[in-house]
Amino acid sequence: MNCSTIQRKRDCARTMDRNKPSPLNVMVVDDDAATLRLVARIVSSAGHQVLQANNGREALDTILQTPPDLVVCDWDMPELDGVQLCREVRQQLLTHYVYFLLLTGRSSEGETVEGLAAGADDFVTKPINRGIFLARLEAGSRIVRMERQLRSFSERDSLTGILNRRKFHECLGREWERATRHGRPLSCVMIDLDFFKRINDEHGHASGDLALQAVARLLCDQGRSSDILCRYGGEEFCVLVPETDELGAVRWAERVRDVISETPLAVGDLTLPITASFGVAERLADTAGPEQLVELADQALAVAKYSGRNRVVRFGTLKEPMLNPSDRQAAADPLGGVLARDVMAVALVCPNQNDTVRYVADLFLQSRVDSAPVVDDTGVVTGIVSEADLLARTSLGQGWDDQVGEVMRTNAVCYEEDTPIEQVYEFLSRVSIPRIVVVDQGRPSGVISRATLLCWFRNWVATQERGGSDARQAHEADERDRRKAGVIRTSAATAQRANDLCRRIMEEDGDFVPRVVGEATRLQSLAGDLLGYCRSGNVP
Repeated sequence: MNCSTIQRKRDCARTMDRNKPSPLNVMVVDDDAATLRLVARIVSSAGHQVLQANNGREALDTILQTPPDLVVCDWDMPELDGVQLCREVRQQLLTHYVYFLLLTGRSSEGETVEGLAAGADDFVTKPINRGIFLARLEAGSRIVRMERQLRSFSERDSLTGILNRRKFHECLGREWERATRHGRPLSCVMIDLDFFKRINDEHGHASGDLALQAVARLLCDQGRSSDILCRYGGEEFCVLVPETDELGAVRWAERVRDVISETPLAVGDLTLPITASFGVAERLADTAGPEQLVELADQALAVAKYSGRNRVVRFGTLKEPMLNPSDRQAAADPLGGVLARDVMAVALVCPNQNDTVRYVADLFLQSRVDSAPVVDDTGVVTGIVSEADLLARTSLGQGWDDQVGEVMRTNAVCYEEDTPIEQVYEFLSRVSIPRIVVVDQGRPSGVISRATLLCWFRNWVATQERGGSDARQAHEADERDRRKAGVIRTSAATAQRANDLCRRIMEEDGDFVPRVVGEATRLQSLAGDLLGYCRSGNVP
């Protein structure tokens, strides 16, 4: 027998093993010991795992703790009979559907209706006929396996076979409650494949799919049975690590990062290197909820990506000082003793969540802002909306009359007015969020962006300059000259665009409205630049 024949037989055997139905967990419930033993033997002979209960109350306690796949239960039992047990089970929110097979000597129409109304799926009459019983058991098994398959389709990512995002959040809720109840650590790891778009663009989406599948297998191999892994979206994965603090999760992430970087992807004759970035966060006393735990890990991931990729960043480091105290004391400190209210730009534009997208877009254009906090009817911040959010809703020419509350992002980061500006600076230096909202008891009073901080630093440096009044006067003269040159340059560009518009409208036939709208938008932007040069000390 040659090697190819042996290999075919092995492949055939593996295929048969995969196609062989897996055994079910079947609970047999009967207060009669002899019947209980008989039914248990028949179920066991069919290849299933058997659980036994002597009465309905005992069965209910077991079902609530560990639901079986199928229940074979006698109708007539003291305390809690089969119909009552079935009704109790159907009222519970279990992890999966439990198929219910009633054993009964009753055969009247009314009793059949009663059993079905209570939630029973099928009946086997007494005395038990082995052949009929096994046939009905097999029919129930087919339904259970079909339910298993459908549940798997709804809970798992079709490409990688691991949990999808929806199922992950269900598991996250349960683990959060357990960790909170018992005071146990719980950590979350967000993972993003580096330069994944490059793999798709240069080698095709099939290669990208292979990369995702390979990384999913590595994550499964490196994880524990208690870890919960999902494909969070696109090239992002998320892992919930129970019973593990942040430092322990970082050690796990570093090990996985090394494995991924040392396992190149084979695509045809090519070998593609793969690396990944990791963000880690732990559930702490001030973590608001399970969703915030994932968000904190995602913020740490953003820092890992923007600081060079192929690294692990834990959220705890984002709260550590960027400069040590000796460094801060050795030099003049532009952040020392400064509060958020001292630096913020006043929040002049604060749309209501019930305002339309059209109205907010007009506010942005008139005020020359690119984002703003959104408030409810009481004036409390409920979210933040940006130009990008408005564009996403209106890009197809629709959505102008939608409420901005449907468009805004609800994860607005807010700091109280008396927050030391150093905390805001360190946060904006490490995350991809462009700005934060300054609030006074939940109501917006200002915003701070990286540009706001840069302006603050520039003004602080100006106040620290030495060299007497002559140097300051020279600096102010240079500032005026730059602003004047900007006004002249922008005015010339404005005149040129207006003249070009007149010429094209006179020369071209057809609908001129689209061209006028486009040029009016450009002229409006130039007019805003002219006003910007007129603001003292503001050079765009």
